[in-house]
Amino acid sequence: MELENISAELQKLHDFGNELGAALASTFNHDRVVGGGWSHRSGYAHYVTVDLVHPSGLGIWLRHQGGHRKGRNGRMLTVGATYPLGYSGRRAEEIRVWMDRDRTDMARDIIRRLLPDYLATIDHALEEAREEDLKRRARILMNGLLEQALPGVTSAGGTPAHESRDRRRSYWAGGRSGQYRRTPLASGRSPRRSDHHQEPDVKPALVSGHATLSSDATTMDLELKDVPAELALKILSMINPTAALEGTIMPREVAPAVPELPASQQVVRGQVVSEDTEITGPVAR
Repeated sequence: MELENISAELQKLHDFGNELGAALASTFNHDRVVGGGWSHRSGYAHYVTVDLVHPSGLGIWLRHQGGHRKGRNGRMLTVGATYPLGYSGRRAEEIRVWMDRDRTDMARDIIRRLLPDYLATIDHALEEAREEDLKRRARILMNGLLEQALPGVTSAGGTPAHESRDRRRSYWAGGRSGQYRRTPLASGRSPRRSDHHQEPDVKPALVSGHATLSSDATTMDLELKDVPAELALKILSMINPTAALEGTIMPREVAPAVPELPASQQVVRGQVVSEDTEITGPVAR
C-alpha cells in the first residue's frame, strides 16, 4: 500500500511537470524564441523536474525542491540554463518563479530574465565543447596507436584499454615487473602477482612504464623503468639534436678550374709612367 502511495505521488508530480512543460514550450514556440522548435520532458522524481529542449542544443530546466518551505516560498521553482557537461566558464544566473503563476506570464518572465544572459554565454560554451570533443577524438586515435605498439597497455587500476578509449594515461608491464601479467584476465578480474599468468600472445615489454598524453594528444610524457643500459643509450642518441648524420659520402663531378686573371691597371690621361710599366687596362681619354 505504501509503494502504491509513493507511485501515485510520483505520477502526480510527473503530470504536473508535463502540463507545465507543455505550456511553457508552447509559449516559447509562439514567440519564436531562437526560431521555435522547443519541446519538453517531465521526469519521475520526488519533486517537480521539467526540461525545455531546443534542437540547437540549448536547454532550460525547472526544479521544485522547496516543498518543505511554508507559504509562497514553498511554491517557488528554480530555473536554470543547460550547459555542456564539464563547462566551467561563466553561466547565466538561476532565477526563481512562482509555480502557480499564469503559464504564459511565467514563460515570458523566463525569456526576459534568463534568456539574454544565457544566449550571451552559450555560444562560447558550445564552441569549447566542440574543441574538447576534437581533443577527445585525437586521444582515442593516439591511444589506438599505443595499443598497436604495445598490446598489453591498460588504463589506471588495470582497467582494460577499450573501456577508457579517451584516457590520458596508459600503463604497461615489462622488464623486471613483466614476470606477471597486468592485462585483464578473461574473467574481467584485474590480475595479481599471485596469478603468475601470462597470455601466450601478449608478451611483456622490454621495460615497464607509462605514457601521459596532452589533452589534444599532440605530445606525450613517457616514464620508463628498468631500462637496460644499452637500450637507454640508444634512446638517448635518437633524441640528441647534435647527433652525427648517418649515410654514405658520394663523389660528385666538379667543373674544371679556371685560372685567375691578373688585376687590370687603369692609366689616367696625363699620368707619367715608367718604360717598364705594362699597361693592360683601358686608358682614360
